[in-house]
Amino acid sequence: MNFTTSDTGSKYYTLDTVEGTTYTVKWCDTDTSSSFTNTSGYTFIDCKIAVYDGTDSTKITEKDTDSSFTFTATSSKTIISVERYSSTTTSSYCAFYVYSN
Repeated sequence: MNFTTSDTGSKYYTLDTVEGTTYTVKWCDTDTSSSFTNTSGYTFIDCKIAVYDGTDSTKITEKDTDSSFTFTATSSKTIISVERYSSTTTSSYCAFYVYSN
């Protein structure tokens, strides 16, 4: 997985995916989630996650503050955009993971 950041606080992840395969995006919903442990001292916050086709940048779906959601890959590359609710919150993070069903 590769990511880049922008001045607005959004991050973009590029995933290798299999077209037609369903994937789940799951938020790690607490600082002590079994899937993620906060060792940074940062504040855990909610965020907005959008999923795009990596070939033509068509938005597949967008969600916020859910515990999980699914999407079906439309090409061999998928872009995931993570955006914080507040761009003024500098010491915070959003944690999530993606897996195929």
